[in-house]
Amino acid sequence: MIAILRAAFFRRAFTLIELLVVIAIIAVLIGLLLPAVQKVREAAARMQCQNNLKQIGLALHDYHSTNGYFPAGTVNPGEINGSVSAALSYYPGETPAASGNFRVYNHSGFVLLLPYLEQDNLYKQYDMKIPGANDCGWVKAKAGGGGGVEQDLANYPTGQTGLPNQTVVGSALVKTYTCPSDRDPPATFSISEQGWKNGYAEWGAYAPYTLVNARRSNYFFSTGLNTGGTIWNPVSDGAFGPNSRCKITDIHDGASNRWAVGETTQHKGSLKSEYGPFWASGTHVSLYGIMHTGGPPYDSWFAINAPWNVLQGGKCPTNGASCQAFSTYGSWHTGGANFVYCDGHVSLVSDSTALPIQIALNFINNGQVVSPP
Repeated sequence: MIAILRAAFFRRAFTLIELLVVIAIIAVLIGLLLPAVQKVREAAARMQCQNNLKQIGLALHDYHSTNGYFPAGTVNPGEINGSVSAALSYYPGETPAASGNFRVYNHSGFVLLLPYLEQDNLYKQYDMKIPGANDCGWVKAKAGGGGGVEQDLANYPTGQTGLPNQTVVGSALVKTYTCPSDRDPPATFSISEQGWKNGYAEWGAYAPYTLVNARRSNYFFSTGLNTGGTIWNPVSDGAFGPNSRCKITDIHDGASNRWAVGETTQHKGSLKSEYGPFWASGTHVSLYGIMHTGGPPYDSWFAINAPWNVLQGGKCPTNGASCQAFSTYGSWHTGGANFVYCDGHVSLVSDSTALPIQIALNFINNGQVVSPP
């Protein structure tokens, strides 16, 4: 009996080989489980992203019910490259700037949606009487061309620097405007007025990309081909644009067949960091998703998740979401990007969708009969 107890007490331990086998089995199990966990996590993030767009779609329709039209993509933006006559102002009857042009505000449509997204407290901190960004530099850079002058900026010469529109509101993280699948997005971004010359002598204090603590986001308004350089035209643009007031009845191609807001990545890889999206900053290319109609190769550069390495001389490290063009739709989701349509429904559009269909979905009156993919 004693011998049996002694043998049980002194039972041998695992050998080194046995331990290594156990560890190897555990490693294999972890290797098998990890992809499944990652897939579940991405599925949850994709669902959250779609829910964000669903909430944006509901907010758009609540705004439409209250005002009779969707919010403008931007309000009196300073990047207009054509006429900025006071007659084209978003605020009819407002006293024009000294030049006779409309006063530049650079308000974002995403700011206008805040009260409809249970963000009323944040919206109340936004001062509609001062600009959302200092973008008012096109005509200074392009002497003799159309557009405004820096004195047109509302609240000139103070501008918006140091005021709450960007330093408080525009720097806020609004989860509804953020896709959880985006990888390591930067927090806020600032660029001084001297940071953009682009071959011109000087852009001055009101350059097109001047930003202060601007918060990036993941969604673009659908604007056709309008990057913000011309006042919205319902015949040739998407549902949104500079000073747009799009009504459901303006969408002759069908609200269920045309995009309202689409997904994009927060940073465009090797492209310039001042490119958007920035949800509260009405600066150049910060809010608008476009589809190019110029034919090959321009159109393919702006397709969903299209790589930008053609224009960048092969500088893109990879294709897809890590390197896309400005104003391009895309995502970190596998295979496409999410969109909310003008009727409020949401779906993921595959990046393999035929390019003519992608282009048609971004315009509200091009007469092309297409069904959402």
